[in-house]
Amino acid sequence: MLGLGNSGGILSLVTPQGKVPGTGLSEIVKNLNSYASDPTASLLFGTGSNVINDILNLVGAELPGQWGDYSANSDIGPSVFFVVAFSIFTASYIFIFTRNCMRGHIFFPTLGLIIYSLLRAIAFGLRVNWSKNPTNIDLGMTSSGLIFGPGIFICVTNMLFGLRIFTWRHPEFNKNIVFNGAVFFVNMAIIGMFIMGLSGEGLPFANFMTRHRYTVCQRLGSAGAVATALYTMMGVGLIVLGYVIKPGHIEGRLGLVCGRFGSRRNGMNTPLQTFSAGWVRSADLFFYPAKGSQVRYTRGESESRAVRVIATRKAPAGGLSTHTFGSGYQGSSGHGPRMSTNIWIVVVTSVLLCIGASLRAASTFPRTARGGFNGVPTGSWMYLSWPMYVFTGAFECIINIIYLAGRVDLRFYIPDMPRKVGDGPIEGDSQNDVELESYMLQNQSKPELVRVVE
Repeated sequence: MLGLGNSGGILSLVTPQGKVPGTGLSEIVKNLNSYASDPTASLLFGTGSNVINDILNLVGAELPGQWGDYSANSDIGPSVFFVVAFSIFTASYIFIFTRNCMRGHIFFPTLGLIIYSLLRAIAFGLRVNWSKNPTNIDLGMTSSGLIFGPGIFICVTNMLFGLRIFTWRHPEFNKNIVFNGAVFFVNMAIIGMFIMGLSGEGLPFANFMTRHRYTVCQRLGSAGAVATALYTMMGVGLIVLGYVIKPGHIEGRLGLVCGRFGSRRNGMNTPLQTFSAGWVRSADLFFYPAKGSQVRYTRGESESRAVRVIATRKAPAGGLSTHTFGSGYQGSSGHGPRMSTNIWIVVVTSVLLCIGASLRAASTFPRTARGGFNGVPTGSWMYLSWPMYVFTGAFECIINIIYLAGRVDLRFYIPDMPRKVGDGPIEGDSQNDVELESYMLQNQSKPELVRVVE
């Protein structure tokens, strides 16, 4: 409970009556600064420029515990390390995104990763400054918000990767209104709870609060943290769901398709059409699609239901769909990313995210003072700084290394929406037509392989 410690409840001296001691730290610091400049303060705390630090040492045990702790001189080293690390990630993502754009291969999640890693670098940079001036609570709140806030983007990114694996195996769900509506609702609900949780954790530092309002904020913070921890595994859940359900078994029940696997036009069942970027011939670290390799095509009415999926060595939808490659037909040729590697990337990164998010969620439940000063025991080991550096900072560094080394910009890329021009079929360049003819001749006796739209 806040306000308990060996200091005799000094926080209560600068907290309005009826408010919880420890809330409104921004206002408390202003009061402490005014007390430090008062000549009478020397009678209690001595003289000199360290009066404010002496006061903080006395009240330190009464401060509310939080994930990552309050910054101190010992935080400068690890904070600088993460500034450098996330700056390198930012530069790497910028290089990959720029080079891909120059070759006509645009993967927008990379742009999001640029913003995410840049905000992370700024956040730890602010923490370095906070370490030099622990009394700057506003700076500390900004730093903490930027450390925890952008983390939701990594969760959304992993969910997107899991969703693309799911729609590769069940491409007809890609256009299902019920399914897409459910995914959108879950995402908005989780993001809303995440923002609500951050607000619940941050508002008590900025405002004095009654016990009731403070309890509400604590519960909001806990709810948002728990929801985020659960959300980190959503990508894995989609992958498990995609493989538990066999392609073509339940899609018709959701109102997208008629018959076993396809759509009904003019009273006849037609196979579902899928399309992937055949120019993604590899996911090696130094591979980039050749300029001009991307097929430029138009989509007529007959192909209006073609579903864009990620490129892999195996056929999407268990081979049940009628599939078209942009160029560089992989199929049995062994080109393209391995689906097993895609799955491992999502699983490993999701587990790392879940560990960090779960520990952070657990840190919101003790609801005790920080402790650790003047003989007062530390309220929880989770209130120290090292768990945040390890389970948030280091784990997210590992995740970014996996993203970069695994070339997620290639593995989880789907082609851009085709332009609708006339009523013609999907068209490619002459080289693509030659590859198409060669591929069909080689595999016309292998119906188990991916079928290609003529």
